[in-house]
Amino acid sequence: MKTFNSYIYLVEGETEAKAIKVLKEKYIISGKIRILHQKRISHTLLRTLPVNSSVILVFDTDISSTASTIKKNIEILKKDGNNLNVILIPQIRNLEEEFIFSTSIKDIKELLNSKSRREFKSDFIKEKNCLKNSKKRILI
Repeated sequence: MKTFNSYIYLVEGETEAKAIKVLKEKYIISGKIRILHQKRISHTLLRTLPVNSSVILVFDTDISSTASTIKKNIEILKKDGNNLNVILIPQIRNLEEEFIFSTSIKDIKELLNSKSRREFKSDFIKEKNCLKNSKKRILI
């Protein structure tokens, strides 16, 4: 079995980057995080990926153009000669719904006691102790 030396998380935005950062503290393997903003992987980014790396694509399924972008990104990664292992982690529709699905909360506002659903993303990004403050609700 081939060993992959490093892990790179390619995520949609700041909220997903924060979620991966929090999960790396205890639950998932450590690695670099890069934000794609639902764009194709650039040749510049591709050149920075080490040989024998695992590239983990974390993406929403709530935007219709996501599927074609993900497909193209997989093709780009597979064509690259660096022997990359590509792992896909689709979210249910978006990160907020993924948290609701994966925890005991009924509304995303409950996770960090946000005043509204809109404020959740900024509260999540600003939160210093996400894992500790939401641990009672996470079912990992």
